Amino acid sequence: MTMTAPKHFYRRRARQLGFSMIEVMVAVVILSTALLALTLLQVISLRGSGSAYSRSEAVVLSYDIADRMRANRPAAIAGSYDVTMAQAGTAGTRAGDDIVLWKNTLAASATNRAGLPAGNGSITVASGVATITIEWLDNSMKAAEDQTTSTTTNAQFVLRTTL
Repeated sequence: MTMTAPKHFYRRRARQLGFSMIEVMVAVVILSTALLALTLLQVISLRGSGSAYSRSEAVVLSYDIADRMRANRPAAIAGSYDVTMAQAGTAGTRAGDDIVLWKNTLAASATNRAGLPAGNGSITVASGVATITIEWLDNSMKAAEDQTTSTTTNAQFVLRTTL
């Protein structure tokens, strides 16, 4: 006695084979979309970490010159450390040497990993309060909605401290 399957059994099975192929295609589309989203998330994260590194370096360099000014407080209060973005320090005095070293460090930090590209700084002292400003170019500070352009913006860190 041989058993045979009814005719409708074969027709149903043929339809199921085509349906599983569509399921596989939909799964591939969903998986590839998820992988693209993860890649975009990684790129945004790397941009943010580069910008954070630059800000950290600006903080360290501003505290460096603030400590140098505190070590030479009489000269700092007298205005020996006042310098604009356009000025370079003049060596020969302790304050002048500190400014020259600080300005050179700001300019040289662009060669470091993330660094401060086109880094520059200024110092003003008024009534015993020092205002230290550091500026650099940061191309990772683009607005979130404007990721298509590659414009470079100026980033700035300002430290005000009592001497």
